Amino acid sequence: MRMVLVIQECGMRYSSLGIISFDCLVYIGKDTLGNEQWSIKFYDEKLDRERTIPISLELVEIVKQQQEFIREYCGDDNEYLFTARAVGSNGAVFIPMKNQVMGIGNFINYLNNLARKCKIQDENGKLWHFESHQFRHTVGTQMINQGVPQHIIMKILGHCSPEMTMRYAHIHDETLRKELAKFHESKTIDITGQIVALELEGNPEDLEWFTKEIAAIALPNGYCGRPKVLGDCDIAGDVGCYICPHFRTNKSFLDIHKDQLERTRKILTKAYKYDWQLPIKKNEPIRQNLKLIITTLEADKS
Repeated sequence: MRMVLVIQECGMRYSSLGIISFDCLVYIGKDTLGNEQWSIKFYDEKLDRERTIPISLELVEIVKQQQEFIREYCGDDNEYLFTARAVGSNGAVFIPMKNQVMGIGNFINYLNNLARKCKIQDENGKLWHFESHQFRHTVGTQMINQGVPQHIIMKILGHCSPEMTMRYAHIHDETLRKELAKFHESKTIDITGQIVALELEGNPEDLEWFTKEIAAIALPNGYCGRPKVLGDCDIAGDVGCYICPHFRTNKSFLDIHKDQLERTRKILTKAYKYDWQLPIKKNEPIRQNLKLIITTLEADKS
């Protein structure tokens, strides 16, 4: 489990994970807010050098737990953070073998045994077959989808050329296009109930413009169409979206809007009863826009 948690955050190759040293944690210091900063160091066989990348505090704790586990069985002079299973240990009890590296075949076997036991399947219902490189691809794709610059991803994954990192940008564009197509299957409206449109017409240049100029953030109740030139949004919470001119939504979110309208009505009922002006001032515009949105979406028979 800890091996998977390391590889799925760092995206390293198994050739690095399998031989990562026991003392792989590097304490950097504290940031301006007083938060600790850590990195993890490992040998990159492909680049033939040691590399260091930042990691989350959650992963730091996972590594420390593994260090304690290894120390319990192997003492303080074990070379590796992860080891092979000691001969004779089986079942749920994993006893590490001092200074013996776990082969990639064993690592994959453990995962695929888990897939069979828990019936882990792909989108077609076929039993999933794990490979170590899948975690690396997932890390690259997730970073691209979250807007991490490609030169940073290139450095984190240890790519030798920008072309290798560009594969993940291609995956991102295809994913975005499919999601946008699904979103625009039905009419899209703004907070006033007016129908708005975004036609890509399958043109790659349109998609490129869209990803550069529009925030493209999926929300629990719709979609953010805020232009990037306006900077980060300062509206707090999803409810605030109902007074934002850049908010977009469609019929797939209708139940969410109805639920929010009901909750807003309850707040306003109590606010009017006790003459609480601030809640009235904040929630009345939200109620009015929700009614417009729901009315328009329900009237759309397409």
